[in-house]
Amino acid sequence: MIRVPAIRFFLVVLPPPSWMRVALALAGLTGCAMLWLNPADVDSALGSVLLLQMFAASGGFMSAASRGHFDAVLVTGRPRWRIALGSLTAAAAPGAAVWFTVVLVAAALGRGAEAFAPQRLVAFASVSCVSWALGLALPPAAAGALWALVLVALALSRESAAAYLSIVHSAPATMAQLGHATAAVVVCPFLLLGNFPAVTDARVLLLDGVVAVSVTALGIRAVCRRDYSLAEPA
Repeated sequence: MIRVPAIRFFLVVLPPPSWMRVALALAGLTGCAMLWLNPADVDSALGSVLLLQMFAASGGFMSAASRGHFDAVLVTGRPRWRIALGSLTAAAAPGAAVWFTVVLVAAALGRGAEAFAPQRLVAFASVSCVSWALGLALPPAAAGALWALVLVALALSRESAAAYLSIVHSAPATMAQLGHATAAVVVCPFLLLGNFPAVTDARVLLLDGVVAVSVTALGIRAVCRRDYSLAEPA
């Protein structure tokens, strides 16, 4: 039996759809063009990539596995948690390539400190992990679509939008404010694309990371515990 790395397997068997590859490429080109015209516009350049990552990282692992697409890797005897991490890495990889291309362009134009700021890296990592985990039992891109709909609904509510902005515009001074700020960036990671006092607070970033890791761990656990009907070799 020929064994290939799980990441490579998933990139070959379940690659991003053509429209997603085109959209990511356009987002990357647009972001680089925006930086060329205005190097200070780092967050606008990264925003469209982050939005597409919500869809791209939601790969729909379980629906594809139930149809036998992953039998070749599931029967290798590898630990399921390694297979799950391979799926996560492969789902996040195309968006990560575009994201860090834009980041490197920003760095070349003198905006490296902003592009590599911790809150922006946390934004990308948390979106990748949470979208993958929430999308395990859904069709591809469905988790990203649902998340985007929630954000649109919140944006259309003036009271909700104003509340989120007021939360991040000041550093949390109490545990309640810390919890509110963390909830805000978990629900709307786009708030991390900025330099607001709350989103640059190390405690908020740490708690956001804890939430993302916890959701990812639950997703990996679901992959490990699920029974798959593996097809018999022909």
